[in-house]
Amino acid sequence: MSGGASVAASPQSWAACEPPVGPWAWANFRSRIAELGGVVLEPEWLGSHEPHRCRCAQGHECGPRPKHVRRGIGMCRICAGVDPATAWANFRKRVAELGGEVLEPEWLGAAKPHRCRCAKGHERRLAPNGVQQGGGICSICTVIPRSQQAWEAFRRRVTELGGEVLEPEWLDAAKPHRARCARGTSASRFPQVSIRVRAFAWNAWPKTRLPPGRASASG
Repeated sequence: MSGGASVAASPQSWAACEPPVGPWAWANFRSRIAELGGVVLEPEWLGSHEPHRCRCAQGHECGPRPKHVRRGIGMCRICAGVDPATAWANFRKRVAELGGEVLEPEWLGAAKPHRCRCAKGHERRLAPNGVQQGGGICSICTVIPRSQQAWEAFRRRVTELGGEVLEPEWLDAAKPHRARCARGTSASRFPQVSIRVRAFAWNAWPKTRLPPGRASASG
């Protein structure tokens, strides 16, 4: 063509430019399928990039591409659990095993959030990939144990320092909790700091954290 103009190649022209394959490609594909316990149902070679009808060792009919099989990818999506129907069933089964329920009426995709309800009634949106890889189904429920552990660690640390926690319940790591030191002095302590201190006394704390009307050791 004159002027150096170029024309975008069509898929058919790209296919025509592929190097020819000999009978060995068809033979190798059938041999590899047989090694995987399957059988090729396709009567003829369609091309390395095209799906070929096969039956896997478990009896599932599938359509693997020769180029994928040659690279070590399995032949059956159902056995691998990646076909939509099987993935949908496995996701619902896993959520049920964790005590939850899938509220989404249909499969949206492995990476798409699906509406679910945990055993305690919290509704969340979960991606099947995360659940199948070992993730939980409720972020609310997983936070509660951590708060309980922090509450126990704070009370244990105050006890080790000879004090006593007066606050009846956990407020938050960044909020002051009423406590009494070994000398009987009451004050409000911050859990995230109390766990790291070496002494539980008035002079171990900034003046701003003393209760109203209490002077610091430095005057």
